[in-house]
Amino acid sequence: QEKVEERTRSLKEANKGLEERNKFLATMQAVTNLISRTMDLKQVNQMIADSIARELGYVGGILSFVDTEKNVLKVGAITNNTETKKALAILPKDPREYETVLEEGYSLGAQTVLSGKINFSDKMSEFLSPPVDKDSLEKIQAQLGVKTIVGVPVFSEAKIIGIIHFLMSVKKDQISSLDIETMTALTNQVGIVSRNVKLYNTLQHANEELQDANMRLRELDKAKSEFLSIASHQLRTPISALKGYLSMIIEGDFGKIPGPINKVVKDLFESASRLARLINVFLNVSRIESGRLKLEKKPLQIVDMVESVMDELKNEAAKKELKFDFKKPKKKVPQIFADSDKLREVVLNLIDNSIKYTPQGSVIASIEFDDENLTFMVEDTGIGIKKDEVKTLFRKFVRGSGVAQVHTGGSGLGLFIAQKIIKEHGGRIWAESDGQGKGSRFKFEIPLYDEKTMEYAPEEK
Repeated sequence: QEKVEERTRSLKEANKGLEERNKFLATMQAVTNLISRTMDLKQVNQMIADSIARELGYVGGILSFVDTEKNVLKVGAITNNTETKKALAILPKDPREYETVLEEGYSLGAQTVLSGKINFSDKMSEFLSPPVDKDSLEKIQAQLGVKTIVGVPVFSEAKIIGIIHFLMSVKKDQISSLDIETMTALTNQVGIVSRNVKLYNTLQHANEELQDANMRLRELDKAKSEFLSIASHQLRTPISALKGYLSMIIEGDFGKIPGPINKVVKDLFESASRLARLINVFLNVSRIESGRLKLEKKPLQIVDMVESVMDELKNEAAKKELKFDFKKPKKKVPQIFADSDKLREVVLNLIDNSIKYTPQGSVIASIEFDDENLTFMVEDTGIGIKKDEVKTLFRKFVRGSGVAQVHTGGSGLGLFIAQKIIKEHGGRIWAESDGQGKGSRFKFEIPLYDEKTMEYAPEEK
């Protein structure tokens, strides 16, 4: 009989413990649900302060946080219900106006933060006076029926950031280990939430600054593009006139000129031609970025175009004694549907680049095709490209490392423009290289001309 009674008592105690544990878990889940609704730190702190009375069943709680600049504790939130409102009315000013100095011996609240240990007292004045006067605290304690105050430090990433004062209606010896575990768990939640909210706010602020910076950059980029467009248009007319007159002088329209002067005039004409090409580059960039790039597509035989470009650049290749060749397919190359002038710019740019960045060896152009697409390639034995730079070459103002030592000129815009033109033709362009010093291959692929689908195709932008 005694054994049965003993086992019954043990079972009841176990059930009671289990009920208390389930209540603890349910309470913590309820608190977690509450504080996960917002990322506003003030609202979170108030929800936690209110949950101390509502969810835990204690009299109430006071959350105070460290102000590191002043080295003081400031009240962040107090349980807000009818009882606490009446009691706090006793104070001569708002509780948030009081500051607890973090010095040894100042108060038990300060000592709790400085030591990082849990403290107990049966007097609120030991925790909160100073700065609050003792008489007011004694009246508040009596009105609320507080018998024990438990001060639990709040940690965040191993650093003490504040304290929660738990106001209890029972004496210290009636506070269970589960109560202490509950208080500790709640202060841990406060620390975690505080860290997360601060990280969130920091990220939000960084995102806002980034958005502002991006907006300013877009505005600057737009202003730069507009300036390039205006400046290029203004320069185009005088440069064209200069080229025209220089060409007439070279052709002898103004009479025969001495040999030394003739060389100077030719050099001036070449410089004016380079400047004219640069102006066209800027104009193309302006049109691309403003969406004004227009293509006048028509059936085109690309072989004739490539031969024309090869003929134009053969002297540049000859100056470097490069093997310079165009490998045409044995079969007749089908037509493509393209803007002749724009596509010629791309072919010219790719072959010209290969010549510039190939000190010795060869520059070979070739064409391949299948039933649907045509692929143009220029392959060289030049300086090559680092593998990690291949994908960035088609961005604005990007040039491969080391190219400036080989060719100091160039705007870094040619490949950017080429990519946009090829994309407007429904194709793709890319670069390949086995590494620096191992040459490179630049290719683009565009669809073949389909008379049924393209004959009446409208002009595209």
